[in-house]
Amino acid sequence: MQYKSVALLSMLATIGGVVGYGYFNEWIIFRNPWATPSHTVLSSFHLHKKEIQLSFWRHHAWHCEYTTVRLAESLQEQALTILQAWFHEAVQLDFVPRSCALETALYDARASCLYLSCTLSPLDTQKSTYKNLMVLESLLKTIRENIPHHIQSVQLLVNHTVLENPYIVCTKPMPVSGFITLHS
Repeated sequence: MQYKSVALLSMLATIGGVVGYGYFNEWIIFRNPWATPSHTVLSSFHLHKKEIQLSFWRHHAWHCEYTTVRLAESLQEQALTILQAWFHEAVQLDFVPRSCALETALYDARASCLYLSCTLSPLDTQKSTYKNLMVLESLLKTIRENIPHHIQSVQLLVNHTVLENPYIVCTKPMPVSGFITLHS
């Protein structure tokens, strides 16, 4: 009788130790099915579909690509989603370098300046200054037409530092109205 109780006690201790180890290392999760969930999705977080117009200057004329995106209520998230769509389409059209992507889009405290940080410079030093200016003008036109906020300027960054280009000065924020006056 003594042997059976020792064997049973040691098996229960081993099983309890394995279950306890799994629980503390989050391999096993116990949840009360009647308790209210602690990780609930905020009810104010809604996505809505919107068709946006992406503008590009190609073959001496404005070309527009239309795409549908899901936008959040946050202005920052809207700007990031819209401009990521623009960068994705720009890479597909070979308008910007292949490995160029938008990392972050942040507003300043007054929401008048939009800071865009890219993984790589969207301005190709092998292209002419005119073509690089038209890349910037296309980006600014897309911002003007799609982002529903009163942004006055845009600052381009590369890996969260100021964009450096030998031909175009990007140390100051660019006006959203653009550099040139072209009628669409």
